[in-house]
Amino acid sequence: VCDGTEHCEDGSDESLLEYDGCNRFPNDTDACPSWGGERYIRCPAMPDICLTPDMAGRVNLSDPSSCRACPDQTEWRCNNGLCINATLHRNGVPDCIDGSDEMVLDLRWYIILIATVLIVFTGIGISFACRALNKQNTQGCFHCNLCSSSKRRKVERYNSIPGGNDNGDNVDCGGGDPREDVDIMYPTDDIPIELITLLDDKVNNWERKKRDSV
Repeated sequence: VCDGTEHCEDGSDESLLEYDGCNRFPNDTDACPSWGGERYIRCPAMPDICLTPDMAGRVNLSDPSSCRACPDQTEWRCNNGLCINATLHRNGVPDCIDGSDEMVLDLRWYIILIATVLIVFTGIGISFACRALNKQNTQGCFHCNLCSSSKRRKVERYNSIPGGNDNGDNVDCGGGDPREDVDIMYPTDDIPIELITLLDDKVNNWERKKRDSV
């Protein structure tokens, strides 16, 4: 009777109608489902939990968790009064019929709407910020005049410019990538690198045109 499985052809053993299997004590004001044909009442320390009158007499009124006690100490009581294995409590899968063994997350539609709007506007803000930074020379934002690497870069750039300093140390630029030298000499993005490379290549461009004109 009232064990979750219909044994009567008309299903009355699992019915909630008055005096049927799961409602054998309809006159109780605090009646719960009559599991197994037994009488269940509300726990005096936590009215959301159903249990037998015998177990209710053992409840500690100052300790609501005592309403979860079952005859078998390895079990945990659901809100509807049934007991499950204690290891199934908060395991991420509802094992109680009423799902009371798992935490219920109350998500309202307006909470989801607010979260969606915040995420969208945050993404738009990041997009505009990236576009604004892309139009600026971001190297200046992270440049440090006191850093040794910055000073060394200045000295290398100064010594690598032909005629920039006759008394300075010579920087061996041979064997390196010419584009890296161009990037050091012209750190800004105002002039296209291809144009700078074309103008700096005197042998293949300037002198050839002079020879061709002669």
